[in-house]
Amino acid sequence: MAEKWDPVTAADQTLIFTLMEIVFEIHKRPEQKKMWTAILQDVLPHVSQDHPIIAPMLGPVHGYIRQFETGDTNGREYYDAIAVLADFGRWRAARSYEVFQAQKSQPEEKETQT
Repeated sequence: MAEKWDPVTAADQTLIFTLMEIVFEIHKRPEQKKMWTAILQDVLPHVSQDHPIIAPMLGPVHGYIRQFETGDTNGREYYDAIAVLADFGRWRAARSYEVFQAQKSQPEEKETQT
């Protein structure tokens, strides 16, 4: 993937990690749902909507917002979120490995990823 997408923005990271928390949290309390909805609604206008990893996350994010606000769900949010989060993990793992390989060949120059 092109390096023009490195690093993801703070809004992108907030969206990613909030979506991860929603997916991984087993018992979702009403106050958590309210907090997550507020966070997602706050960052959505600022995320990189054309980013090839972020763009597919927008569907599940909107689905969870709708679910938390109305109580209606079709269940797809979870499976769609898992798939896009796995894509994100693969992308970051591959990019991190590229950085690791570069550092191995030049140990005095270490890159820190954000």
